[in-house]
Amino acid sequence: IKYYEEKALRETQVLGRVGLRRNTGPNTTIEGGILVGQSYARGIHYSDRYGAYAAFTRPIAQRAFGRFTIERYQADYRGFALADGPRTVVTGGLRYAVTAQTLLHTNAFVLRSDAASSLQSGWEGALTVGAVHSFRGGLVANLDLTAGLDKRDGVSRLTGVARKDRSVAIDTEFFDSRLKIGRFLPVLRLSYERNRSNLVLNDYTNRSDRLWVSHRT
Repeated sequence: IKYYEEKALRETQVLGRVGLRRNTGPNTTIEGGILVGQSYARGIHYSDRYGAYAAFTRPIAQRAFGRFTIERYQADYRGFALADGPRTVVTGGLRYAVTAQTLLHTNAFVLRSDAASSLQSGWEGALTVGAVHSFRGGLVANLDLTAGLDKRDGVSRLTGVARKDRSVAIDTEFFDSRLKIGRFLPVLRLSYERNRSNLVLNDYTNRSDRLWVSHRT
């Protein structure tokens, strides 16, 4: 959930899963089921999704843990039927505990969209590598580096080219476990994103500083 005081910037996504999980070994599971979701922007319900998913999780080494997921769902957009169509998402992740204080992680996903319009169809993917370190005294720092690609199938009549974006992003997050306000923990996040596109309107640089509270038990 992304919440802002200005209603025009609010975005909410609700996703539910119902399925079965089977333990096939120590810390190893296979699961699958159905998924249903809705998305809201500015308080308005604008899209629905429904489909199926499957996931496999297991240790890879003594300190490493991996997870692989595939989803296939139908996406329907209210008032924008050109974006309606099936989506297939494949994700994978790995976590490795270097020490009790340092955790390395990497995540990747590939999304194939087959929408009613070729301008809304295409391939999207991203790779993230990062680390979390807990310092003495309670300070925790998280750093993520992400490289992404968004490539559309259709050629726009206006520009004469098919959209292709390449992006890089840096996200840092800090909190101190000693600075709790009741059950809430202040979190500071600093972000930088550079999106290079062959379409001028989609070429941008974004910087953001956010401070919010997280509920921790």
